[in-house]
Amino acid sequence: MCFGFRFAAREGGHLATRRSYAHRLRGAAMAAVICLVATTGVALAVPIDPNLSINASIEFAFGDPAAGGASQSGEFTLRQGGADTTSTIASDTSVTGDNPLSGALTDLGDGIGAILDQSGSGVGAATALGLDYTLDITNNSVTDTIEVTVVIDFLNRVDAGGTDAFAEGEFTFNENTTELFFTDLVSDTVFGDQVGGDGTGTFGELQEENGMEFLVFSLLPGANLMLSGTFDLEGESFGDDSSYIGLLDVFVSIGNTENVTDPGDNNVPLPGTLLLIGIGLTGLSTNRWLARRSKRD
Repeated sequence: MCFGFRFAAREGGHLATRRSYAHRLRGAAMAAVICLVATTGVALAVPIDPNLSINASIEFAFGDPAAGGASQSGEFTLRQGGADTTSTIASDTSVTGDNPLSGALTDLGDGIGAILDQSGSGVGAATALGLDYTLDITNNSVTDTIEVTVVIDFLNRVDAGGTDAFAEGEFTFNENTTELFFTDLVSDTVFGDQVGGDGTGTFGELQEENGMEFLVFSLLPGANLMLSGTFDLEGESFGDDSSYIGLLDVFVSIGNTENVTDPGDNNVPLPGTLLLIGIGLTGLSTNRWLARRSKRD
């Protein structure tokens, strides 16, 4: 049996149960430390709690070759022990590298992610790429409850212009059949723009969401937690004067693991101040922004 809560507030999310605010801050602070280490490039291998087994998989699952002069590309990554293995997706949907990528996560900061990019203009331009992923987490202890913090770092951006074009980017994060988090954006010059399935009253405007989400799960002795979801980016242009673009960039990682039954078994002392959270999040946000700007340029 496991329980979860979300540290960051957001529409469309699911809150299963709440724990104390101070308890949430400890887990989020440790996740921020891991983020800060990642931005500075300092090597710090912090193993997950030894009672846990975490297996991850990400797979290019569906898509159509770019048509009508459109272009698309993608890459998906499995991080194990701080080392990345990446496969790439070409505009014709051919994959270079292993598909799926799968294996055991061993250190904090390990996880899976993908970057999907698309653009098209003119009649008949069309693109579509989609990936599936899973995180299978088991608490092998027969006595201890283990808390796991999952961090979602996401950027979703779509834009369409002209008389008839649309672009849509969507990422979902589920526990079994329950949706815990999603970002779903549509830019559509004919039927209207949408954010999270709700119309915005605009047509063909730039839509963007980005940020970090902390989800904390408490696994009782012997409990299993199955997390899964999809990446989906698509677009199409129907007019000579029409065009669209899209970018979906998400990484899902293990931010922290904590033995709440026997805190003495934890590998890393937990920081106790909000300052560390701010430093970590600011550093990670800046690093990701620079990387994304470089990709756009």
